[in-house]
Formats: sequence, structure tokens, C-alpha cells
Amino acid sequence: IDPWSPEGIFLYRWRTMDVGTSTPLLLWLFGQPDAALPAERRLRFLKTFESYLVRRMVGRMTTKDYNKFFLDVLGRLVDHDPAEAPDRLRTYLMEQTADSRLWPTDADFAANLTTLPLYRLLTRPRLRMLLEALEDSYRGPKSEDQFVTRGKLTVEHVLPQKWRAHWPLPETDDPTLAAIERDRILHSLGNLTLVTKTLNPALSNSAWEVKNEALAEHTVLMLNKKLLAGSHPEWAERQIHERGTELAARAIDIWPRDTAG
Repeated sequence: IDPWSPEGIFLYRWRTMDVGTSTPLLLWLFGQPDAALPAERRLRFLKTFESYLVRRMVGRMTTKDYNKFFLDVLGRLVDHDPAEAPDRLRTYLMEQTADSRLWPTDADFAANLTTLPLYRLLTRPRLRMLLEALEDSYRGPKSEDQFVTRGKLTVEHVLPQKWRAHWPLPETDDPTLAAIERDRILHSLGNLTLVTKTLNPALSNSAWEVKNEALAEHTVLMLNKKLLAGSHPEWAERQIHERGTELAARAIDIWPRDTAG
């Protein structure tokens, strides 16, 4: 399978999420001839399935029931027309109400993306995969490269983890509370981006003016170009929240819950 085809990209993300318990389901899917399951319907199935996996991954929802659940899904497919598989999968996922099987809604997915400390909750490959997908979403056929290099870039905090030296808090009546809030939000999606391994040490804990200049000089990623496009005089809680909201909206488009049609 071409690694840059929709199927190849799905398999890369599937391996990164480490959900081998779904292997029997995928073997059945890819084992169907095109005459029984046309490529367009196979891709709809994969898009639905990936949405389910990614949304649960971001919410750090349990995987303990996956083995049984994926066999249950397979049981819903094997005795029916393979062409019905995308619709049968979507219907079954939408019916689930138990936490161990729930397909997170758009509202829950957005809340998890914008508020959870994903840098601490997700493994680095999974977080990088999430950011890679967002980077790809900004690209298109007119881009020199439609897809970002996989597995090579590093995750960078825009507001650094050690922010106290160069990133003063805004004036407030309760600086302790403000520091707690900053420590919470700095690990959220809105404050994370991708950079090369050589640029990462150069940025480190530098002030915003230094990071802004370095990114503008060296980056070719759309994630960073979009970040710099606003010409923000500062990078703080408001900017992180606004960017997180924008990225969450893109993530909902990449991994939709309504994949009918």
C-alpha cells in the first residue's frame, strides 16, 4: 500500500495508536474484493474507524474492552453485504453508551483538545501524529509537498515549560492562581507545534520575540506560518486558547463523527 494513500495514512496512524486488537477487523476489511466493497466505501469505513480511535485516544478513554468490542463489530459485518460495512459500523458506534465503547461527540472532542494537558497525557508519537494530521490539513494539491514528513519532527511548546524567566505573567490580583492556570494551559494543544530537531534546542525557553523571529526565519510548516500570521505582540493564555479552538475545529473536520454519505 502506498504510504501516502488514504489507506497508507490510516495504517500509519493505526500503528501509532497501537490498537492491534482491531487487526481481525481490518484483515476482514482489506480482504474484501473491490467488487464487493468498492474503494470509496472502504475509505468511508476507515475514516469512521479512525475517528472513533482518535477521539477516544485524545480523551484517554479505556482500551480494556477493545478486544471484545472489535470482535462484536466484526460479527455485525461478516454475514451481511460488505458494501454495507461503512453504514453498519457507523450505526453500531453511534449506538454505544458505555464509557468503554463511547464515540466522543464533537463537543467532548473539542473540550478534550482545548483543555486537557495532551503533552503529558499522550505518548510523544501519538501527539506528533495528531499535529502531523493538523499540518496536513493546511496543505493541499497546490503545496510543494502535500504531506509533512512522518515521525521526524519534535513537539515544541510555544510558551515554554520553563516560562518564568522570560514570560512574565500579566498584572493580576492573584499571581499564584494565574501561574497555576498558565501551567495548566501550556500543555494543551493550542500551545504545541512541530519543529525540527535542530531548531528545537535553539528555541528552548527563549522569550516570545526570539521564538517568533526564529520560527519566521526557518519554518516551512503551515502550522507555524498560521501561528505567526497574526503578528501577536505576545503569546499568552488568550492566544493559546484561540489557537486551540481553531485547531480543535480542524480536528473535528479531519476526524468527523458524522461520516454518513
